[in-house]
Amino acid sequence: MSSKGSAGGGGRSGGRRQRNIAVLGYWNVGKTSVVQRYVNDAFTPKYFPTIEQTYHKELAFQNMDIDLVITDTAGQEEYSLLPMHALQSCDGYLLVYAVNDSNSFEGLKNIYKKLQENIGSTRPIVIVGNKVDLNNRQVPKEKGQELAKRWEMLFAECSACSGEGVDEIFTDILAKIEQERRLVYSGGGKNGGKNCALM
Repeated sequence: MSSKGSAGGGGRSGGRRQRNIAVLGYWNVGKTSVVQRYVNDAFTPKYFPTIEQTYHKELAFQNMDIDLVITDTAGQEEYSLLPMHALQSCDGYLLVYAVNDSNSFEGLKNIYKKLQENIGSTRPIVIVGNKVDLNNRQVPKEKGQELAKRWEMLFAECSACSGEGVDEIFTDILAKIEQERRLVYSGGGKNGGKNCALM
């Protein structure tokens, strides 16, 4: 699936780059809906369990043409395996929970632990609370903000149904990815600039 759009404005003098983002979270938190709202500006109210799917979107961002590849993973239960084949090459991750499901929020801890064990914690991550349009909230916004602060991540809430906040999530993670890449290239990364290259 593909779509063209823009984020962050600016021209496209910096050349074309591919960026890869994976979306993780428990089942029925709206991961697919968030991705489809961003890529196709569409929303499907019915729930269909996802078996890993890849979406593509072309956009102009920070003087570059970006080929954005978004991997929408299957819902993660507490002891299920993360799809490492799809995650190793990712530049950043969205950890999604539903604000009306406290179990999905608590489940992020297990998903993040597995991500750390297998990939490390150096790549940008945004914690995303979806379904803010619903009235039966179980997870206060402050709780999500606290977790993001503790893990040193970005935080956002959104509604895939209405589209509220969705574009901003992808703009934020792309900006963080580019910021981290500039730090590594300039020698300001954690490895002191050794073995660095622009990608």
